[in-house]
Amino acid sequence: MDLTSLRELAQRVRANDPSLHSLSFFRTPTDAELADLKASVDQLAKTADRAAEELLMHLEVVASEPKMEDLCGIVRAEIDIERSRLGGLRKSGNTWELGVAAVATMSRLGKATAAIENTLCDLRGVDRRLSVHEGLEVALAIRKAYAKLWSAIPAETGGDTTVEKKLRRGATAMASLVGRNVFLDLRATDRRLLLESQRRIRKWLASGGTSEDGDQLWSDFSSFVSLLRLINQRSVLIEHDLQLLPEMQAHLGSADPASKPLLEDVYCREKIRRLRGRSSVLDEMLKRPDEVTSQELLQALGAIEIEIFGSTMGQPMKPSRINNNAMDSGGSE
Repeated sequence: MDLTSLRELAQRVRANDPSLHSLSFFRTPTDAELADLKASVDQLAKTADRAAEELLMHLEVVASEPKMEDLCGIVRAEIDIERSRLGGLRKSGNTWELGVAAVATMSRLGKATAAIENTLCDLRGVDRRLSVHEGLEVALAIRKAYAKLWSAIPAETGGDTTVEKKLRRGATAMASLVGRNVFLDLRATDRRLLLESQRRIRKWLASGGTSEDGDQLWSDFSSFVSLLRLINQRSVLIEHDLQLLPEMQAHLGSADPASKPLLEDVYCREKIRRLRGRSSVLDEMLKRPDEVTSQELLQALGAIEIEIFGSTMGQPMKPSRINNNAMDSGGSE
């Protein structure tokens, strides 16, 4: 099955839904804005339902394959749950909840399709064609983009840094993020809050508001940007990082402790960049590759590993979980 058209539609709706730029938490949307939003969400919900129907038809074909009956049964039951949920939300008239559920359903259908096709490929001894974790590169790109946003809020800003300078730095960082293609892949709520923060800061800077209002804006912005670090709790990133960390630790373990791997080792540098956004300490190291030694980098990687195991209660998620819950969204929108 080719889900390309569905993914493209989901991306368009995610982009146009909360990115109706004039929408705001602080005023009632116009009738035209609500009509546009409802039309986009209705279209997406119908597409998700059609995709579910297509996958059910596909299951009828592959269920007769040896060792596929159980997996197909699990997926079939989960599709029924998803369609029932969408039907209930249509009746409730809750446009926002229906849109979120429809996007999540399409993501789960994509993962279920990958799980089925890849299992068939394994049974037939041929190369896999689909990626269960198709969202990994997108998640890495988002984390990297967030890291640039986080760098706008250093731990120590200095006593001579005015609130205006801090807000201008934050506004510049947000403008850079909003202007990048990856912005369309952010969660809908995050996009909306970023656009709202950008609007409020621009308004304050343009009007020359009071320092008290500026301090409150900076506090709100800093708190929101800090919450974006929760992206590191996505299962696809946890799995990626836990696979990469031992590989890099083994690579660096054989190097001279005093060597400068981020400067001298191209392989190491490119791999470590995939961890950008996981740790503020590592992000700072990437800014000064000519200073960081192999020993310091190993210590930073060890700290990240401890942090991940601590956040997952010593039970990191395994990629094989897809076979136990083929439509798990993995923290997707």
